[in-house]
Amino acid sequence: MRCISQHLSSRLSCFASVGLVAVIAMALAVSVGAASFSTTDTQCSSLVVRTDKQAYTTGETVNVSVDYVHLLPGCFEIMIAHDYVIKVEIMNSLNTTEYSYSNATAGNLVMHLAWKIAEKGDYTVKASSWMRLAGNESMVKQLEDSIAIRVQDPPAGATLLTEFDSTTVGALAIFAVTIVLTLMRHGRRRIHS
Repeated sequence: MRCISQHLSSRLSCFASVGLVAVIAMALAVSVGAASFSTTDTQCSSLVVRTDKQAYTTGETVNVSVDYVHLLPGCFEIMIAHDYVIKVEIMNSLNTTEYSYSNATAGNLVMHLAWKIAEKGDYTVKASSWMRLAGNESMVKQLEDSIAIRVQDPPAGATLLTEFDSTTVGALAIFAVTIVLTLMRHGRRRIHS
């Protein structure tokens, strides 16, 4: 308010100092990793992790998909050299990492990953996005999403078919075809006799 009551030249220097403060604040925001800005009070990026189901049996494969949207509608970004690292981690109930994968991107990213389950238990599938400025190995966490899955042993007797390998199945198929051909040959002999 003090700027309004002063002379014109004083008001110009007052507005210049307010502008300088705004520029410094914006530069500070960028230096700590806030490069995306919204015209509203919404988040400027989104990250969603999904699995094909929430309950599995040991030996099954968990199919994980991660959708990262860099800039949502209504958002803009200050052009500084940076990228984003999208990390996926599968943690067991002891918070030990069982599986991890990361991928860098400068824009949107969709990832599809597969992890074969070895042991029963409760697991957390976690995805996170990290902003990394060019020439700087330190990163600032941007977003995180997670989903819980449960893994149980298969019911008794359910593993019988999964224990056959392709060689065994192939040998059984050849044996069955041989029996059918032999029976057909014997059937023709009886008709001609």
